[in-house]
Amino acid sequence: MERIGVRVRGIYATALTRLLLDHKLPIADPTDVIKERFSGEISGEIIPVVTIKDREDKQAVVIIGLHSLAERVLNVIKSEVKHSVVKEASYELYSTYKVRIKGKSGRGYIVELPDGEGELLSFKNLNEGEEVVAHVIRVDRERPLLEQGGAVIGLYTRAFEGKTHTFSHFIKDFEKRTMLLSAASSSGIEGWGIRFRSYAGKADISCILEDLKNVKDEIKKLKDKYEKVKAPYLLKRGEVLAFVILPLDAKRKMDELRRKQIPTIDFHHFYKASRGKISECLDLLERVTCVDDWRSVLEVFLDETLSSIDGKMIEVKHEKIHGSEYSYRCKVTVLKDNILKFERAVKSVGVYNGLGIKREPGDIVESYTAPFSRVIIHKYMSSDGEVKGFYGNVNTPFEISPQGSGWYLDLEVDVTYIPGSGVRIVDKEKLEEAYSKGIIDKTILDTAYECAERIKKMFKDNMEPVNIVKKLLEIPICSLKK
Repeated sequence: MERIGVRVRGIYATALTRLLLDHKLPIADPTDVIKERFSGEISGEIIPVVTIKDREDKQAVVIIGLHSLAERVLNVIKSEVKHSVVKEASYELYSTYKVRIKGKSGRGYIVELPDGEGELLSFKNLNEGEEVVAHVIRVDRERPLLEQGGAVIGLYTRAFEGKTHTFSHFIKDFEKRTMLLSAASSSGIEGWGIRFRSYAGKADISCILEDLKNVKDEIKKLKDKYEKVKAPYLLKRGEVLAFVILPLDAKRKMDELRRKQIPTIDFHHFYKASRGKISECLDLLERVTCVDDWRSVLEVFLDETLSSIDGKMIEVKHEKIHGSEYSYRCKVTVLKDNILKFERAVKSVGVYNGLGIKREPGDIVESYTAPFSRVIIHKYMSSDGEVKGFYGNVNTPFEISPQGSGWYLDLEVDVTYIPGSGVRIVDKEKLEEAYSKGIIDKTILDTAYECAERIKKMFKDNMEPVNIVKKLLEIPICSLKK
């Protein structure tokens, strides 16, 4: 059996490499920087069947690959990075199903899956009740998106029924492409297109031929099932797709892991994710300064960032544990002690979530938080200044970027306060569901409940939003040195 391992890329690569090696998980296809930093610990030809890479906004990593190894990787991260939030897609990429047509949709058909519905991308004429074979091509939607035909995954290749041969864009060498295409054409695989994965460009041709032989055998096994089962039915598993969100507490743990290998200043990964001036010169800074002198660096970062956004419009991204997200633009004012006041005007009619009170055009929303605050207090007012209600949003530490944006992960549980109507904690069951499903660790659950109870008491005491934010800054960031 050929050795398989994990390819790691992005700003968290050193920390994750250290973590995986500590748990005896092989690293595959390392970059030159990782080879240098882990000299003597990474060796041999290891095939990458799982890839970890940054999400575009750097607030999370994406994990995709062979389920047996990907699940081990996810379990290691869950056990060691307690404040991470792990969202695993409900359906595996390239998994093959026999589905039943339920009706038409905008781009094809709604189909019945074993545990739900999917959307089949097809312009062929299919009839309601008809059974077809299809594989998953996207899962970051309300319903998974499928295409007709089966899919088989090899070590260097993926095979798709009814497609043509293609290459990863990382395989640029013309001679290598010609050799791979010749191997596919002579493999005896008919009616299927071979997609050569990036590592095929580095592999010996004998390994490619062996992989194609195995894929051909798997295709035969899969097709033998086509007529033997009734829809809806999972014919063959695909690849795990998961997102590991890394709020500030988890980034601090990543700092600790990286520090085990090379000098690392506190808040290293926070700065990297913020993509500001400090991020650009961080590696040099860590080589020439005392890494324990992190407070002065943080002070400079916050001073520059807050002064650059004071009085301006910024975009705040509100991401939810269960997958949805939205952004809103607001004017920010920096108050004393780095408290942030956001202001925005309401433009539409509706109802304020959790409060159950009318939302009207012209209403004013003032929101109060601070860098690294675990709460955002929203104050809803009518156009003439009458207070309608308060809403305490419990979240991961608020992360502000010099790029003119803010980000936090909403932790579902919230606190509402309507003057004259009382205070209540809402949506606890959503947070408990996330814990029961293994999406969050108990550390997140306990911290969120602590915040909610403290907000509830302070609302009852009629404490001003600014002071609530200040009091909750007492809850420390994970691993923060005193």
